[in-house]
Amino acid sequence: MQPFGFKFSQTPIEPMNWQILRPLHLYTSLALVFLIFSAQAQDIIEKQPDFGQETAALDPVDFPRLLPTENGYLTLSKSKGRHGSKSTYLVQEWSSDLYLEFQHTYEFESEVQPVGFHLSEDSQSYGLVVHTWNLRKKNSSVLLYEAKRAVGAEAEAKEIANYGVATWRDAPSKGEVAARLEGVARSGISSEPPLGYQVWIRYSPNRKFFLAYHYEFSKPGLLVNVDLFDADGEKVAAGQLPVNRGRISYDLYLNNRGEVLFLETTPTGGVSMVRYNLATRESVFLEIPSSNYLRTQFQIHQLSEDEIYIANEAEREGVFEGVMFAHFNFAEHEVQDITFWQLSRRFEQRYDTTVANARGEEADWRNIDLVDFRIDGAGKKWITLEKRNYSSPGFTYDHTAVLSPDLWFGRHGTVEIGDAFVLAFDRNNKFMDGNIILKSTSNHSDNGLRMVGVEVYTERGNVFVVHHDDTIAGTEVVLSEWHPGRPDWTDIPLNDGEIFNRIRDYTFFTPEGVLLVGFTHALGRTSALIHFKR
Repeated sequence: MQPFGFKFSQTPIEPMNWQILRPLHLYTSLALVFLIFSAQAQDIIEKQPDFGQETAALDPVDFPRLLPTENGYLTLSKSKGRHGSKSTYLVQEWSSDLYLEFQHTYEFESEVQPVGFHLSEDSQSYGLVVHTWNLRKKNSSVLLYEAKRAVGAEAEAKEIANYGVATWRDAPSKGEVAARLEGVARSGISSEPPLGYQVWIRYSPNRKFFLAYHYEFSKPGLLVNVDLFDADGEKVAAGQLPVNRGRISYDLYLNNRGEVLFLETTPTGGVSMVRYNLATRESVFLEIPSSNYLRTQFQIHQLSEDEIYIANEAEREGVFEGVMFAHFNFAEHEVQDITFWQLSRRFEQRYDTTVANARGEEADWRNIDLVDFRIDGAGKKWITLEKRNYSSPGFTYDHTAVLSPDLWFGRHGTVEIGDAFVLAFDRNNKFMDGNIILKSTSNHSDNGLRMVGVEVYTERGNVFVVHHDDTIAGTEVVLSEWHPGRPDWTDIPLNDGEIFNRIRDYTFFTPEGVLLVGFTHALGRTSALIHFKR
């Protein structure tokens, strides 16, 4: 079955060593730090499948592009170039030493985009979740393509959800949705859906469930249509969740039981989370009261089905003031350990001095986004911030903007990503230290598409960060290591003198601490997946 302009093909490929994709001399500076696998270079470069210069579908939530398997990795990537109105995506499986096991090719029309990627319940197949929309028929659909993990496997497609798109209705009781300028800008691109057609996908941490949800704007009150599926694409439950008047919806999440976690805020800084069971309609409501700060940019970390940590940025009049994190304990029906770290004058002066010395500029604390929050095995909390500038002609970015048809027409937008900050807290929530990743030039992405500038991995009290700077020549990629209490980062250039076009959205730390980095060469002829291990 090949609906909606879909074309599937499979390419039998002889296993080949993909452990090195550049001349060996590029790795010499890394020899003492990483275990680098090597083999012939030029022959492999000429024969390798191309990962392409573009990222895979840029979903605004946690759409993965790499899945660990029992003995390797399954990857999804967007192939270089377009064939008319079609886009080509590759599903490829790699052994742990990066031999290519198989490749499946998918071609999609312009109004079709992948939004999810997962393994089946028995891990023998994979699922590719695809969103398609039809402006003439005014509907959005979610399709699931399933294929065995083998050469020659045929993909089967089925529609698992369908949402009608009705006219936006104004009403005093309508709630709000946390708005991203990326979504605004993308709605004006032909290959991206308009706002009312957008469908969001969210996976549970164990990837046994996924949620499709769609905001319904045609009712007096704002509703969220939700459909819950297991890893085999079978619908488990469905329903509608209201966004309460005076509250702002900040995404939906799933726990490992398939229960929905519904995060909301108030304009005065109050934060609430509802744990909702779609099948039984049972719910638990927990709330943090209002504050003097506007709380935005939320990230969550799930310790268990009953224990959720939430981190957010605090700002006042658009200026960064600090970060907050709190323990939502649903088993105890209370919020515990609410911790607020206020930006210290010492850390502020450190950043001011660093920026002045490096760029001769005056630093400011506007447009700071909290982009990553995690808790390691020792209970330490790590928060990553990025300085971003969102801009679009005639539009002022406001992540708590009320949804209005007058505001949400398509625009050309830009997201500039500048410096980054990593904050460390001990298991007792005491601030340990913070450090700065100063970028020589700002990363930027036209049309509002986010470029991931920082990927964080923690190990034995250290933090490893992969970051990249865009230059006129291309992209410079750096792996930095830092231990709280030490003043400086230890930088390891991954390019080793060569410049690549883009690191793309293809940097991963696997649970075993293996680093996978995807490159595209500056000349555009080759790309690479590079495998490091401490």
